[in-house]
Amino acid sequence: MKVVLNKAKVWETVAVMLFGFSVLYWFTQWNGFVFMNLTLGIISLISFPLTKRIVKAWYKTAEFLGGITSKVLLSLVFFLFLIPVALMYRISRKRKKAYSNWQDRNHRFSVSEFEKVW
Repeated sequence: MKVVLNKAKVWETVAVMLFGFSVLYWFTQWNGFVFMNLTLGIISLISFPLTKRIVKAWYKTAEFLGGITSKVLLSLVFFLFLIPVALMYRISRKRKKAYSNWQDRNHRFSVSEFEKVW
């Protein structure tokens, strides 16, 4: 996915990152999030090109994690939901005699039947 990074998009992403680090600090009380918050805030105020590189790296990381997460979640849904439902269906259904509309036709084809088929 190609994201166009104009100034507004970069500042929006930095604001979201700062808010996210603040929320993570609030939940975990790990001082590393405060350090990341301060570092990102100071870098974003001092150097816009460096901030743009950080945001590009952030988007690449998010794209990579999104690719992995989607596969993991779909696998979990398949193994934890669909397989048990299919097994319960197979166990609970009643066995009926197989019925088919197929009829056997004992017919010997000749060459003339295959000429001018259409």
